[in-house]
Amino acid sequence: MVREAAFIMQPKPPTRPPEASGVRAGTDPPDGGRAQPEHAVEESSDSGDKFYRGTICKLQRNAQRGSIHAPSGREIPFVFQYVTMLGPHRHFEDLVEGMEVGYDVSWTSRGLRVSVIRIPD
Repeated sequence: MVREAAFIMQPKPPTRPPEASGVRAGTDPPDGGRAQPEHAVEESSDSGDKFYRGTICKLQRNAQRGSIHAPSGREIPFVFQYVTMLGPHRHFEDLVEGMEVGYDVSWTSRGLRVSVIRIPD
């Protein structure tokens, strides 16, 4: 008895030219060959409105860790190595306990963590 495998061939979706996909054509991207979408937000003066607001409540200088106190009362931890810093101040030394910052969060296997910190001007 011979079995025949049945394969259903599905057509590939059509590819769109770079202009239609939101990627700038004819530019060398600064990030090692990955294209930048046109709608990527660099940083603008009103970008502070797009983040949650909180206060840095704990900093461990030797481990470069800390936590941000959210208005809800929750303390959200961060490890500086995994945080994207925005704004003119981008070093761990620029963070001070009691400083109000803008932040964004992401979920990890250990729960909620700060993923972006923006120090206002």
